[in-house]
Amino acid sequence: MSRLNLRLARARALPGVVLGYQNQGERDSPVRNRFQAGLSLPLYFWTYRSQVQAADARLQASLAQRAATTLEVSREYQQALADVAKFEASVRYFQQTGLPQSRTIVSTAQRLFRAGEVSYYLFVQSVNQAFQIRTDYLDAVRGYQEALIQLNFLRGQ
Repeated sequence: MSRLNLRLARARALPGVVLGYQNQGERDSPVRNRFQAGLSLPLYFWTYRSQVQAADARLQASLAQRAATTLEVSREYQQALADVAKFEASVRYFQQTGLPQSRTIVSTAQRLFRAGEVSYYLFVQSVNQAFQIRTDYLDAVRGYQEALIQLNFLRGQ
């Protein structure tokens, strides 16, 4: 659009040809169709220089804005890729290590509490630790899904 505006500003400083057609005569007029032709010459062509410069400045600004937007989208895409990799590794850790560990913590705490080897306070702390591991796992899954959504959005899918 800015390129077209620059071409228009440059074209206004050049001579032009005007062609026209008029059909506004009365119905009973012997001349039905009227044509018009002319030539336009800019008398003060130096006044158009500022308009051309302004159009060129708008073009440069729009090109710079497009480059900045491209860089921003590229940065967001790289960040989304990094987030997907980070959350994927976190989810994999929880699935392979964290969740089995939380199940072991709960079963051990229940067994020791039933045997009377730990107090109720230590039992609750152990169960709380296991639930915190599961909560962290769910947060990792949520983050992974959000990162995938963001990545697909930036890919246009």
